[in-house]
Amino acid sequence: MTELMLDWISELNPDAQLAEGFEAAIIGVAERCSQEPVVVYDATKCIEILMERDGSDRDAAVEHFEFNVLGAWVGENTPLFLWRGPR
Repeated sequence: MTELMLDWISELNPDAQLAEGFEAAIIGVAERCSQEPVVVYDATKCIEILMERDGSDRDAAVEHFEFNVLGAWVGENTPLFLWRGPR
């Protein structure tokens, strides 16, 4: 994650929330009608980060991600997590 990306996000929405430790998984921002832009993460990349960081297998990383990351609501500026379809 570059400082340029973080600066860009801050300019768009200074209150945008970040998922700590997952900066490398940021893929951009998303906007909705009448809402501030929020940060968008690649969910699969987040799981890969957990596997590498914690040395856990995929199932444990998915469980941790779903409960502790995806399940964390921190207000209207909560980030989004994108699941990319099959390629």
